[in-house]
Amino acid sequence: MANESLRGELENLHNELSNLEGLDAPTLESLKKVAEDINKLLSVQQQTSQAELHEVQGIREHLDDLAIRFDTEHPQIAGLLARLTDALGNIGI
Repeated sequence: MANESLRGELENLHNELSNLEGLDAPTLESLKKVAEDINKLLSVQQQTSQAELHEVQGIREHLDDLAIRFDTEHPQIAGLLARLTDALGNIGI
């Protein structure tokens, strides 16, 4: 159930990014990279060792940083990032 919620939030983020204008290229690439990392994590989560999971826990911190940056200019994206962070926490990451 938590994975489904996370996948739904990732889909929402993807849709928002598709419609977002005026975002600088490095920030957009950073958001896309986080989404790719989460997707990769979800696809291998069952086979992932604790050491590998520890490596990707930095994704949550990166999401938090991005949410803070987007809070003023793109509050909807900031909300999606916050929900992604919560969903990652729900699956133990």
